[in-house]
Amino acid sequence: MEQYSVIADQFVNFYYNQNNSKAASLINSYSDDAILHHDGKFYVGLSEIKAALQSEKFSKCKYMPILVNTQPSIYSSILICVQGILVMDPDNPQEVPFVETFFITQNPETNACFIKNHFFAIESDD
Repeated sequence: MEQYSVIADQFVNFYYNQNNSKAASLINSYSDDAILHHDGKFYVGLSEIKAALQSEKFSKCKYMPILVNTQPSIYSSILICVQGILVMDPDNPQEVPFVETFFITQNPETNACFIKNHFFAIESDD
């Protein structure tokens, strides 16, 4: 189980460092048929996900992961759940809690990991 936690920690560090500096470059982390569900809207496939990552809505955000939970899954895949704080606009640094879940798969030929499924939601006060 520890090997999955190590991979998850490496993935989370990479993902949020990239996301906080140049989010559009994360497109290379998604599989061709990946699905991103971001606050109620689905983005299916690389072209839709790339357009979402390049949008101003994503580019201004700064993410701070606080808690990472992980589980191994079928075919050397890993389920990763991240809870954290999001600052949506650096000019108005209001912190908003978020939860984000990734299902990453491993390419058996290269051992590279790719995001297959990705869910993001802002936590409400309800």
